[in-house]
Amino acid sequence: MTESVFFLLFALVSLFISLLYFGFIAWIFLVFNLKKHKQSEQSFVPSISLIVAFRNEEKNLPKLLESILKQNFPKSKLELIFVDDSSEDKGLNVLKKFEESNRYLNIKVFELGKENAGKIGKKQALALALKNANNDFIVLTDADCSFDSNFLLSRIQLFKNSKIKMVSAPVLLHETNSIFKKMQAVENNSLMVSTAATTAAYLPFMSNGANLAFCRNAYLELPENAFRLEEHSGDDLFLLSSFKKHFGSKSIAFEFDKKALVFTHAQASLQAFLNQRIRWVSKAKSYVDFWQIAISLLVLFQNISLVSSLFAGFYNQLYFYLFAVLFAMKFSIDFLVLSVFSRWYGQNKLLKVYPLVAMLYPFFILLSGIAGHFLPYQWKGRKYKLLS
Repeated sequence: MTESVFFLLFALVSLFISLLYFGFIAWIFLVFNLKKHKQSEQSFVPSISLIVAFRNEEKNLPKLLESILKQNFPKSKLELIFVDDSSEDKGLNVLKKFEESNRYLNIKVFELGKENAGKIGKKQALALALKNANNDFIVLTDADCSFDSNFLLSRIQLFKNSKIKMVSAPVLLHETNSIFKKMQAVENNSLMVSTAATTAAYLPFMSNGANLAFCRNAYLELPENAFRLEEHSGDDLFLLSSFKKHFGSKSIAFEFDKKALVFTHAQASLQAFLNQRIRWVSKAKSYVDFWQIAISLLVLFQNISLVSSLFAGFYNQLYFYLFAVLFAMKFSIDFLVLSVFSRWYGQNKLLKVYPLVAMLYPFFILLSGIAGHFLPYQWKGRKYKLLS
């Protein structure tokens, strides 16, 4: 095969992949614009169990608890369940003081290690909490989150439709006071807009456990081990897959209401950020959902073609021209969809760092993709080895 023929084949394959990617993101842009909705009437007020599994969150718990106390939701219909996953700080003491100061609230605090000896991890903590939950609907969030005073009311309005069994909603990063954290926020927004559009179009394959709600009775109908407890991470994605498989794609909805979003923090260091992404990627080998696999591969191959053409350009200038075309296609469509998402949720200022994200993201995707399949990682003070 001559060099010119190889270049032509490589260019055709790369352009084909980029056109598929361009079309997919353009579709996300259209769906988001068509499906996004404003605040619905908050007339549906069922009982809710708000569940928080935590580990080493002493510094973050006070802000979460403040958000809970400010909720415009009937306290008689609210059950608060906290599960401590063997914290090494004083987070449990923070909760006990909160419980003593707010005896009018229905608060349950569990210690995972005492309730289930030998069990560790967020999934085990959530399973314990759900076993002890009594209310009609479950709302999951994390200890490092905060939200609007109408959060709970907004989160459960879509359940007025009895066919809806699970509702995802946005998780945004705040307090992004550095370029590094702003870049994380932009990348997070790209995940959120994809989650919103695909879920609204009845092709749900992404969710975020920091802002997830579902019908308790529906959860009880799921097959055993809906969380895939043998996996270290992926409580949200595997639970979503279980709901989708059992009740169908149309049973899962996305709440676009701005009052239903949750704010959390960006990772403080590059090492923590890489550990988070390795943790996310490590579960990819267990994906069984067609769209999870197909879209993951599309994004991976699109970024492989970008990086390959860039480096090949040092050998043959034609590849530089190909890289310029591929990069321009990706840059323009990604910026378009991020712009509409950012305007909707008031994060326009983050777009200033988008060019930097666009340049570095392909390399990061490849790095995290490789690391997530081969390297161990640390999370919440624990070391995890890859499962065989």
